[in-house]
Amino acid sequence: MTSCVSEADHPAKMTTNTAGDEKPTVLEKHQQGRTTETGNLFHGYLNHKRRAENASSRVTLTVQVGLAAWFAWKYDVPAVDVLFSFGYAAYLLLVNRFRFDSNRLAQIQGRRRPNHDTTVPNNLDMQLIPDSEEPWFARYMVFYATIGLILPLGTIVMGPRNMAVLCAPHLFVLCMQIIMEGLLVMNENCHDLVRILVPIGYSAYRERSLMVWCTEAFVATESAAEMIQEPWWYWWGLALSVFNLVAWTYNLFGFLLLRMTPNFIDPQRSPTPE
Repeated sequence: MTSCVSEADHPAKMTTNTAGDEKPTVLEKHQQGRTTETGNLFHGYLNHKRRAENASSRVTLTVQVGLAAWFAWKYDVPAVDVLFSFGYAAYLLLVNRFRFDSNRLAQIQGRRRPNHDTTVPNNLDMQLIPDSEEPWFARYMVFYATIGLILPLGTIVMGPRNMAVLCAPHLFVLCMQIIMEGLLVMNENCHDLVRILVPIGYSAYRERSLMVWCTEAFVATESAAEMIQEPWWYWWGLALSVFNLVAWTYNLFGFLLLRMTPNFIDPQRSPTPE
């Protein structure tokens, strides 16, 4: 039997063409249009935010490099330290681009990784160590920022110039390390091997600067004690140099090589292009 209800009794009913495909109603077309418009606005906002962040990062990087260069000139940082700092930075950037293709392979595999699948390594995981969210790690970073950056800066600003010149090489190389860590270590376009080479390379080089600082601070302290010329500043500089040498040596051989490096050399997590 045929139905006695006409199509006029169902104005919102989907109509069917000869091929059997359903056509959306006017209301559905309107809803789809609103969804598309909302999506376009959201993506436009994200693109605008990303461009603003990139512009801000470029300005910050320019200021940091400019300050590092001024610092090197003001406090007579040896030319070999300046050459290494900028040369090593260029080396890391070139290696990441031409040897590891800007981490493209890891990014492709990371996007294919099933969500919430812990059995597959996350190639785009930016954690420095597995337990980097623990409170001790934040305290560890604050401790090294204090002894390696804040206290030497205070010594340079308030202490005698000859003490400032002694700790300036360590501080300059550390500033360059911080700049490169900001560029590469938390960047998914950077291969894991290059990311871990940033702190290892600069820290290993700074061992030489720290030993020179300790040696020269000891000689300066002996001379100041004989002349009774502000000896407490020299004792402070000597103690700070020894403390930095011990702390940064542990950071290199204990933390970076033994705690951080294993997380960055997993071949499944950070594949290398052939």
